[in-house]
Amino acid sequence: MTRLVLRPSLSLAAVLLLLVGGSSPAARPAQKTALVTVVAEAGAPIRDLKARDFIVKEDGATREVLDAQLADDPLSIALLIDTTQPPLGVTPPTQDLRNGVTAFVKTIHAVNPDAQIALGEFAGASVTTLDFTNKTADLDKAIARLYPNQRVHAVLLEALVDAGKKLAARPAPRRAIVTVDFNSPEGSAERTMKDAINSVHDSGATLWPVSVRGTATTTPIREEVLNKVTKANGGMRFSSIDASGLEGMLKTVAASLTSQYTVTFARPDDKPVKSTVFETALRNGVTQREVRIKLGQYLAESGQARKAIALLEHDNDNDPDVLIALGNAYVGAGRIADAVRTFTHLLELDPTNALASENLGTAQLQGKDYKGAEASLRRAVQLDPSLPGAYTALGVVLAATGRKAEAIEALKRAVELGDANAAFNLQLLTK
Repeated sequence: MTRLVLRPSLSLAAVLLLLVGGSSPAARPAQKTALVTVVAEAGAPIRDLKARDFIVKEDGATREVLDAQLADDPLSIALLIDTTQPPLGVTPPTQDLRNGVTAFVKTIHAVNPDAQIALGEFAGASVTTLDFTNKTADLDKAIARLYPNQRVHAVLLEALVDAGKKLAARPAPRRAIVTVDFNSPEGSAERTMKDAINSVHDSGATLWPVSVRGTATTTPIREEVLNKVTKANGGMRFSSIDASGLEGMLKTVAASLTSQYTVTFARPDDKPVKSTVFETALRNGVTQREVRIKLGQYLAESGQARKAIALLEHDNDNDPDVLIALGNAYVGAGRIADAVRTFTHLLELDPTNALASENLGTAQLQGKDYKGAEASLRRAVQLDPSLPGAYTALGVVLAATGRKAEAIEALKRAVELGDANAAFNLQLLTK
């Protein structure tokens, strides 16, 4: 699913496709969905928008917006806090920091009480102080212990590496990293830059850096990573010259993360049936298997994984289209083992299904089974050399296993076939 960040007064002017799952032959080729985050600059969630409120532009052309629904998938947030000591003579911004983080948590849970938030600190090392939870009491206790008193450089980039790995195991697509730093000198090695970029990119998380800049000089490698990742993955940077601005900035980030919509739009000459047609039919008592399957496939493509699984599991009778959609829904819900089992079963039924091999390889890649992923993806491109996503995923596998030259060749082939994912990964490898 595409992820976009939108100011309410602006159109969706750019589409960035990231490697977050497989494709489905059941999806209409000219229909797309995007997870859109509306930037709530007033600090209050914006949750009353309709399809008519969104303008989608792609390749310079305006697209028809078919549907816009508040995103209801699980929300996972890694909140990373700089706890280094400020320069001599400067009072530690302890109270401003605690107030800001508390306001962030309250704003999130006021709208989405099930949202899972993990709290981490970074100074001389990256440490997770509280794993993902929605328990307010536990979060309050962890926040009360925040104290910027460590006289070392801060390893924000290492914290991004760790957060990306943790979020990769959380349900897609609503994953976010929020960082708070006080312009402390970056303590991570320069080689960590690529690891940080890759980790956040692979996790599928948006990045929301909140910085108190003051008048000190910034660290170039930190600035480069924050700028690149925010631009590539989605998110937005916030900055204040004083710690008193933390609460307002963090409330804006929290309000934006609770102002997320699943927007569906079409390309020219495409006339897809809106999901509301199916939903109305079901509410009126229509229970035909075909209607449920079509709705399940639509929900899977729209990123509404849990709803899709509930429908598709009910009607799973070895239909290839159903199995593909169900496997992709499992991936979207973070149920990688179930996705692998589903795609493997489909290949047992039809060993020549190239798309099933591609999706199996992509699921294995997300589960860090690089050996299995490579075998599945090589089989996919052997069965159908025109699958750009399979080449992209294969390039990621080869890069992760240290075969840079082979990875570059695979990604170049994907670029030739028109996969936008490949260009991003190729740029990282050839930098």
